Amino acid sequence: MLLSFTSSGRVARIGFDCAYSESYLRSFQAQSRLCFPIVSDPSRVVFSTYGAYGLSMYVIVDTRGVVKYRANGFYEAAMSAKIKELL
Repeated sequence: MLLSFTSSGRVARIGFDCAYSESYLRSFQAQSRLCFPIVSDPSRVVFSTYGAYGLSMYVIVDTRGVVKYRANGFYEAAMSAKIKELL
């Protein structure tokens, strides 16, 4: 279900990582066949901007940059419901 939101062009999915280099993440993305980009954030600017902490943190940010949903771990049903609500 989440993939249908991203393929609609109305939702962007981007991963951020603070531990690995951009080149490593590009390689990981290609090998894992991920359908979204992963960006290196070694200075943790994105992490601190959106209050992310820990691994597998998922944040939904609206077009104005306001955090609308935040969760540790991936809960597709909850995320899909929140995206549906926001759209």
